[in-house]
Amino acid sequence: MKDQSVKTQIKKTTALVMLSALALSLSACADLTHNNTDKVSVYFETGKHNLSEQSKTTLNAFAKSLSDEKIAGATVTGFADRRGSDRANEALSARRANTVARYLSAQGVTSVRTALVTAAGESQPSTDCAEGVKGSAASACLSPDRRVDVAVDTVPLMIESGSNTARNHSTLQDRHKWQLNK
Repeated sequence: MKDQSVKTQIKKTTALVMLSALALSLSACADLTHNNTDKVSVYFETGKHNLSEQSKTTLNAFAKSLSDEKIAGATVTGFADRRGSDRANEALSARRANTVARYLSAQGVTSVRTALVTAAGESQPSTDCAEGVKGSAASACLSPDRRVDVAVDTVPLMIESGSNTARNHSTLQDRHKWQLNK
């Protein structure tokens, strides 16, 4: 009877160890596929694609925050407000995106050289300004649409460090297998 109780306890312990190893493996897989995304937006004057001092300050801080990160990819997207023709707005938003990409590259964010740089023109407004608004009120209302959004995906440190966490999970699983086969 005592042997049966010990065998039952061993089976329960074995099942618990196997479930723990499985949970650790699954969490490692989830961690391996998760990238972090850092984002920043900078804004432009009407019809302009040159960076203001405020935009440069924002981009400098962003570039500095990425200095220790391992970058997996980047996207730079330029936008324009609804004023002007579609063609002119697309060209302007492309110039804005390229200006930001070049600036970040000069600040040491080398992955921006191979970033996906796109021009959305006026196709994705972030404002809902009334059609009848004119002059400086329209310019102020539409200012959030005159922007460039930068999104940089960074690799979690676990992957960059040779996947120590995943390797530790494997070692733990091997130990459990050894104990189960013993």
